[in-house]
Amino acid sequence: MSTLSMTGFGNESLELNNGRINVEIRSLNSKYFDCVIKIPDFLKGIEHSIKEMLINNINRGKVEIKIAVIINDNKTENLITINAIKDLIKTQSTIKKYFPASKDLSIYEIMNSLQIEKIEDQDVAIIANQTLNLTKKCVGNYLSSCKREGERLQLQILTCIEELEKLVEKAFKLAPEAEKMIRSRIKKRLFDAISESLKESFEASEKNSENKSVGNVKTNELLEFIEDRLRIEASLATSKIDIVEELERISSHTIEIKRICLEDSKKAIGKKLDFLSQEMHREANTIGSKSTTIGLSNISIDMRLLIDQIKEQVQNIQ
Repeated sequence: MSTLSMTGFGNESLELNNGRINVEIRSLNSKYFDCVIKIPDFLKGIEHSIKEMLINNINRGKVEIKIAVIINDNKTENLITINAIKDLIKTQSTIKKYFPASKDLSIYEIMNSLQIEKIEDQDVAIIANQTLNLTKKCVGNYLSSCKREGERLQLQILTCIEELEKLVEKAFKLAPEAEKMIRSRIKKRLFDAISESLKESFEASEKNSENKSVGNVKTNELLEFIEDRLRIEASLATSKIDIVEELERISSHTIEIKRICLEDSKKAIGKKLDFLSQEMHREANTIGSKSTTIGLSNISIDMRLLIDQIKEQVQNIQ
């Protein structure tokens, strides 16, 4: 099973001789893949490699990755911080003389600048390499989190599919009886509608004895016409309430959903499952509109409730 959730979390940290590297990844639902990478300025050179790492492992979702490098230098920390802040403010004032509309530095930007100053004497290349390795490990933890959640979602979807298949089987058994009932109902309505006309026709033929044979011929023709019309109307009405085609399509969709969920593939399946669930919902709505019995109406309602649950779970799958 390879179903992955779009929501996940992963974090890793690495202790250095004089500090620590922290990497954290979290994601939320999104129709497409989108990522935000928050990384210290002195590590901007590896940002592209980190983005490629995310793209190669994540199909959909809004992903945020935070990378922090903390360097401890207790002896000079206060001095560097005070001097650095003074220098930053002085530089900012000079720049604003030429660019009055420019914004003031934020706290994050000030702290980031101080961090760069602390690492000036450090081997940035080594820290960058350590950060990449740590990020790769963090992505692995994140994917494990997504897989666990994905397996839970998949189990819920397959449980709903199993219940949906039971309803389809039940509807297949009720459909023929519903058709017979509607045929009988239509024939009765048509017969009631023309019974008065038949009665008047017989009375007219009996009063006119001279044209009795002619009346019998017309009556026979009328009876044949009515019988044919009854068959036609019943067939038309039955075709309008026939739900076999819709049930067969739902059944084919449930088979396809099970195949997609259970096959061992790294391809994104969320969009496929979303499309199939929408198609099933449309078929269930059609069944509801065609239902002529309470039993089929209730089945249609139960189908739509199950499909809604499937759609809800599918929204969270990559």
